[in-house]
Amino acid sequence: MKRSLALLLLLAICIYGQAETISINFKDINGEKSSFEAVVKAPKSEGKKKALVILHHSGGWAAGTTRLYADFFESNGFVTLEPIMFAKRSIPYENAIPEVFASLNYLATRDDVDKNQISVMGLSYGGLLTTIVATQWVNDRFNLEGSKFKKFAPLYPLCWVGERFITRDASRKNRGLKEFFPEEFMDKWVGAPMLILSGAKDSYDDQDPKACQQLIDLMPDDTQKSMSKNIVFENATHAWDQIYSNFYTVSGCKGRGCSNTNLPDSAVTEQGKKELLKFFTSE
Repeated sequence: MKRSLALLLLLAICIYGQAETISINFKDINGEKSSFEAVVKAPKSEGKKKALVILHHSGGWAAGTTRLYADFFESNGFVTLEPIMFAKRSIPYENAIPEVFASLNYLATRDDVDKNQISVMGLSYGGLLTTIVATQWVNDRFNLEGSKFKKFAPLYPLCWVGERFITRDASRKNRGLKEFFPEEFMDKWVGAPMLILSGAKDSYDDQDPKACQQLIDLMPDDTQKSMSKNIVFENATHAWDQIYSNFYTVSGCKGRGCSNTNLPDSAVTEQGKKELLKFFTSE
């Protein structure tokens, strides 16, 4: 494992150039001391800047997808941090939550970061994780150092999972959240701006273009509902910013299980970046 991580970090140096690989200490869900690696990019300009935590998908950090966003936002004046939550095989969401907040707390200590302007975005697994850490239940238990995320941006985040919790629909699988998270954990949210980017042809959401808007409409928390927005890309599948793949997943078709096809779309990827930049830079 250590050898694999060392190779990944060497790859990061080759790919990122001026990026810095750091180790962040944190306490896991059992209160045990641990650490994880993260890649940080920072503009050379003076003064405090907005910052962004970028959470990778279940293909792992080594797939390099988050680099697309780290490069883009760093070039637009953001300090970016990509936690290496896992190299290839995904971990339970509850195990990743403390790492997300540790990333927030690390950025809040940097001299070049405005601690009140730290946001988070994520892709697929990271997108659902972004949604999860926007709930009040999770913040009450894991975000204990005072810093708060300014904004949240989940990309293709399996919106049916949130809908399943809000409606108490126990008939469908729930993407590994059942044992740890209570049924009511998505009833209350932190009340911060949220932008969900989704594809109308996303097989995880059964190619339902209204799935993510429905998640927002069903939120019992009126404050969060009023601060949330969904942009749907009409011809986009799941993972439009990744390479082509086709596979069966038990989480597909809103938990019924089905084949999922990821079609890369550079135009959608670029449009998504523009929408995200507009969202994160607006007041």
